[in-house]
Amino acid sequence: MPSTVKSAIIFVAPKKTLRPVFPEPIHIHTKTSRDE
Repeated sequence: MPSTVKSAIIFVAPKKTLRPVFPEPIHIHTKTSRDE
């Protein structure tokens, strides 16, 4: 069970880090906050 969980976390971590999905919303949030 722990092996599967570790594999899932490792598989999701690099995919999210490689894809500009996490930094995009943060950037938009900062831009919107600064606009106000």
